[in-house]
Amino acid sequence: MEARGVKQLPVVKRGEVSHKGKKRKLLGLLHYDSIWTFLRDEMSRRRSMINERRKDKYEEVGAANGH
Repeated sequence: MEARGVKQLPVVKRGEVSHKGKKRKLLGLLHYDSIWTFLRDEMSRRRSMINERRKDKYEEVGAANGH
């Protein structure tokens, strides 16, 4: 869930446990818009791969039948 006004997510690496608690190192920031753009592009890429496989399979079946 998106908090009000927060458009970025911190990417942190957990470190060793010290006497004060867990140490964390900030690696970077992810923008919400970038996440959705990546997911949309990845879904589109996978859909096109599936369609190509189906097309290739259909062509193989047609060639085997002599059509």
